[in-house]
Amino acid sequence: MKSDTIQFGSFAVPLKEFATQGNAILGIRDSGKSYTATFLAEKLLDYGIPFVAFDPIGVWRCLKVPGSPGLTGYNVVVAGEDADLRLTPASATSIVKAAMQENISLVLDLYSMELSKRDWKAIVESCVRLLLYENKPHGLRHIFLEEAAEFAPQRIGPDQGSVYAEIEKLARMGGNAGLGYTLINQRAEEINKAVLELCDCLFLHRQKGRNSLVALGKWLDVADAGNRKEVIRSLPMLGQGRCWIWSQGSIEPVQVQIPKKSSFHPDRRNPAPAVSKAAVDVSDFVQRLYHALELTAGQRPQNVPNKEQRNPKLAQLEAMLSKSSAENANLSRQLDAAHTKLAHAHVLLKKMAALGLECGSNSEGFRHAPVTIAKKPSHEPRTSEISLKSLHEPPAADRKRPKGERAILSVLARHDPQPRPKAASPLKRVMRSREADTKTRFHDCVLKAWLPERMFLNLPKPGGLTSPLMERIPCLSELRFQSIGNRICRGRNEQYCVR
Repeated sequence: MKSDTIQFGSFAVPLKEFATQGNAILGIRDSGKSYTATFLAEKLLDYGIPFVAFDPIGVWRCLKVPGSPGLTGYNVVVAGEDADLRLTPASATSIVKAAMQENISLVLDLYSMELSKRDWKAIVESCVRLLLYENKPHGLRHIFLEEAAEFAPQRIGPDQGSVYAEIEKLARMGGNAGLGYTLINQRAEEINKAVLELCDCLFLHRQKGRNSLVALGKWLDVADAGNRKEVIRSLPMLGQGRCWIWSQGSIEPVQVQIPKKSSFHPDRRNPAPAVSKAAVDVSDFVQRLYHALELTAGQRPQNVPNKEQRNPKLAQLEAMLSKSSAENANLSRQLDAAHTKLAHAHVLLKKMAALGLECGSNSEGFRHAPVTIAKKPSHEPRTSEISLKSLHEPPAADRKRPKGERAILSVLARHDPQPRPKAASPLKRVMRSREADTKTRFHDCVLKAWLPERMFLNLPKPGGLTSPLMERIPCLSELRFQSIGNRICRGRNEQYCVR
């Protein structure tokens, strides 16, 4: 007769209540939390409630193995490495969907070198989403989540947001889809409180960490548990398999001993006996899943009856051959790329050689061409008739000027800027030529009147000049001509004026 309660000695937990609600099993390593979880899973199987277990530690597959002679294991299909079905992130949802349709309990064994933590999160996220939206027509089902902090952490990392969202939806709305859940983890503070605080039943195994004890103590203080001090005092000393159960409706936690399981539980100190025990034959269940999934030959399980078994050595050789083919294809692509680069470099080398020959022929013409060296243009300023001494020694009137002003005037005088003459109009050019002719006639008159009086008629001709008369005089300024003309005019009572 099926029991509708889970007995822990004198304390009982309603089975259907446990299956539909949220639960948490907390305890450090080797405190018995996985043993408690698999014991609860056995009670669900005895009552006929299927479950889906996400197992990153590789323990749940032992539910198929009997714990002692005379007992049998449980009909549980395991998907994972060396299991009934091959598990990948792509095939996980199909396996879970087939298990829902066939009402079969399923263990998704994530403990594999082929699966990374990213694959763990992808499998849990997709499968929980599928269960949330498609499980309702198939009845009550329970979900066990080992190492729950990997999928619902207190501090959500950049790659954990999507999987946490699905776990949080499971905690809040899973009951509407006929889903209950059990979180299994070592420390309470590692699990997100938005999920953990929705759990109705707590199984508290051994805890020794200060932060864990403080967190649990605050939780018990807020709930006003009557024996909270006894619970916190005893947690560091609890033996393996003993725990405090704080179930829904109970005023305070109750300390119990977990009963013995029917299935085998691996002992990390002595794992050898697990090899010698024979697992229960689940080929009928796997065959049903196989037809539901329409699996390909690569996903077909090895223990299906009436099916041709493949030679493992042949499979290993085929795997090595496929790996070698992939490596050869990769090397061929690299070789083709190298040949392409080499051909491109050869073309560039030919172009450079042709360019070098052309430059060489041009250089021969340049070598025999006459070389003409242009003289550097002279930029020396025109020197005036004033001596350098007069430039450096300003007149007495200029010595009274400030020193800075004298320096500026000295620099301007040295440079002797010659502005570009502006083009004169035709009328101005005619007037200038007439003025020049008038000045020349005036100079000739002055010299003709002055030279006889000074007896310079017999002066030699300077520079071979023969005419006019003014060119016989070495240097006479305009002011000198004016003074000589005025003196002559005063002597003759005449006035010469040139305008």
